[in-house]
Amino acid sequence: MIVYAFGLLDILAGTLLVLSRFWHSDKILIAAGILLLIKSLVFFCGIVSTVDAIGAAMIMLIGTGYYAPHAIITFGFALWFLQKGFLSFLPT
Repeated sequence: MIVYAFGLLDILAGTLLVLSRFWHSDKILIAAGILLLIKSLVFFCGIVSTVDAIGAAMIMLIGTGYYAPHAIITFGFALWFLQKGFLSFLPT
């Protein structure tokens, strides 16, 4: 059950990253970034959690307005989070 919740969080993060290029909501981006950072620190298991932590930090910086990454970087992290989220719903 918790895998599905984390999958939904990843899908939300990927969707917010795509929308952040067109629509900007500070509170939602910062909240999603904090939740992703907590998830990546609690379940730290190597490179996957490291990429999640970097993506969470980027989401929080976009939310504060201090950082506007290139579109390729934004969409790359969005694809990362979306594929992780969708793959968490596949049966094992």
